[in-house]
Order: sequence, then structure tokens, then C-alpha cells
Amino acid sequence: MIEPLDRLYDAWNRRELEHVAEIFHPDAEFRTSGDYPGVAAVYRGHDGVRAFWRDFNEIWEDLRIEPHRYEELGDRALVLWRFSGTGRGGIVVERDGAHLARVEDGLIVDLQAYGSWPRALAAAGLGG
Repeated sequence: MIEPLDRLYDAWNRRELEHVAEIFHPDAEFRTSGDYPGVAAVYRGHDGVRAFWRDFNEIWEDLRIEPHRYEELGDRALVLWRFSGTGRGGIVVERDGAHLARVEDGLIVDLQAYGSWPRALAAAGLGG
């Protein structure tokens, strides 16, 4: 369950869009945290992943996601991570975030982003 998420962060950090899209099921749904301007609330399928990449990368000069904790939760997996990036205007951002994912046949079929570890932990039923 964790392996596709590791591949996602690796491809993301190398800025390899096509490898990122391939990790998602063609009918996948990605719901964003709502914390970043210019980003839709929901993206669907490979075209949606590509659109998110385009929308999100417009505001960042560079960015990284470093996983800190993984939890396998039956048919879902929770990953707590640290985001660091430099905006196009030079502003440096570091913050915690998380993904709660459902994986089937090695592909991400559902991914929910959270802008804080406590919100993600609560959504996963692990407290907050």
C-alpha cells in the first residue's frame, strides 16, 4: 500500500510529471487541502493530475515533500510529510501536510490532502 506513495514523492521531488501521473489510476480523484491559492478543490484522472501539477507549480520556484510517518489503515494509507518550497516571489515556506490515500492494484485511486498533521490524524481516526 505504501509503495505507490513512495514513488509519488520521489517523482514529485524530481519534478517528473509523467511519472507522477502514472502512479494514479486513470479514474483517480485527488482532493486538495484548500490551503493554496489558484488550486482547485478536486482533480480527477490523469488529466486532473497534470492540471494540478500545472496549477500548483505556477506559484513555486522549487518544492519538496519529505515523508515523516506512514500508517497503513486497512484499505487506506496515511502519510505525514513536510513541505518546503520557495515561491516565485522568493518567499520560503515550510509546513506540515499529509495525504490519506486509497490504493488498488498498485495505483492511487483516491488521495485527500490535509494542511496539518492533526487534521489528517483525526480524519484517519488516529486522534489529532
